[in-house]
Amino acid sequence: MKNEELLHYVWQYQLFHTQNLKTTCGKDLKIIKTGHPHSDSGPDFINAHLLLDGIFWAGKVEIHWASSEWFKHHHQTDPNYDAVILHVVWIHDKEIFRLDGSSIPTLVLKDIVAEDFKYKYKNLKSSTNEIPCQAQIQEIDKTYIISMQENALAHRFDRKREEVLNHYEETHRDLNETAYRLFMKAMGLYINEEAFTRLSRILPYSLLSKYKSKLIALEALLFGAAGFLDEPIDLYSQTLRKEFDFLSHKHELSDRMCRADWKFLRTRPQNFPTLKIALTANCIATFPSWFQLFTEELNIPKVLPSSYWCEHYDFAKKGRFKCSISHSHLNINVIIPLLLTFQTIDAHYYLKAMNILENTKAENNFITRKWAELGIKSQTAWDSQALLEQHTHFCKNKKCLKCPVGAQILFSH
Repeated sequence: MKNEELLHYVWQYQLFHTQNLKTTCGKDLKIIKTGHPHSDSGPDFINAHLLLDGIFWAGKVEIHWASSEWFKHHHQTDPNYDAVILHVVWIHDKEIFRLDGSSIPTLVLKDIVAEDFKYKYKNLKSSTNEIPCQAQIQEIDKTYIISMQENALAHRFDRKREEVLNHYEETHRDLNETAYRLFMKAMGLYINEEAFTRLSRILPYSLLSKYKSKLIALEALLFGAAGFLDEPIDLYSQTLRKEFDFLSHKHELSDRMCRADWKFLRTRPQNFPTLKIALTANCIATFPSWFQLFTEELNIPKVLPSSYWCEHYDFAKKGRFKCSISHSHLNINVIIPLLLTFQTIDAHYYLKAMNILENTKAENNFITRKWAELGIKSQTAWDSQALLEQHTHFCKNKKCLKCPVGAQILFSH
């Protein structure tokens, strides 16, 4: 059960017997206030209030699994830890001291944490279920389920916002370039998103936009840089290769991918990267200002690949498969992240994002179906996005302490 995060949680919410507490040196201890969690460098909790043998103390609390970790982390030489008034540990294996040599009172949690809490925590952490609390979740009040979804959705928004801002800084604060990168990643549909992201870095929007009126040049650049023209096998691919050789020399393009970077297995033909790249070329030729389109106009034009790709699914391989843009996928992975990240530009962006989220159909996949089996169904993208984030970032990593449902299970008597 060695988990310092758990000890933080136990201390903050006083999940232990608080009557007749004593420190390891025999002092009577009464906790008035546990203090506030402190995530920066220094002790773990600040502004704690205690009574030690009836004397009031205000200061900081440091938490470790074992007392000896005080020395392992070199706190004995760090003046930031001189204000520590209590050391909270699971195991006491060494006395600790401040810089001036004075001892710091220590509280051992091992024998005072409620057995019921330890049992519940062990059950959640050792669960082999994909959703650790699935045996208990149907008994949880619905308000905690909603709180869980809100918490997960906020986590997703923060994660997406950080991703968008990273693109924004990398592209020297170019809004169109940022929107283009998000769009390219979305075209990868998870299985090829890494490849599409790399392609967007090799061929920035600033370069491709020079050829908006010349579709053959856009296709040549995209397929060439993606590595699909190394061995042209029909007249069309030979034409693209000739165009790419000219353009790559003109723009000094040295970096390029290879066909092996792209995944075709376990992918439906209409989602093959070849068709998605062809569709991307026509989107670049068709879309006006990308950022404005995704944040202001929100009326995405209907775009299809060029005539060759309406008859082929790969080079020299004939077959008709309808390849188009999934508006719900675009809403979730491009439009909403842009609106939420740049809501300082326009106060209405946040409301737009929420409106789109609540009016976009929920995803249907094995994760949302798993939640549905537990009675938690997705009606809109608001629901499905929250449950996907919950599963991926909380349940799979067993971060039950940071989940409202997990907390309720641990708290309940």
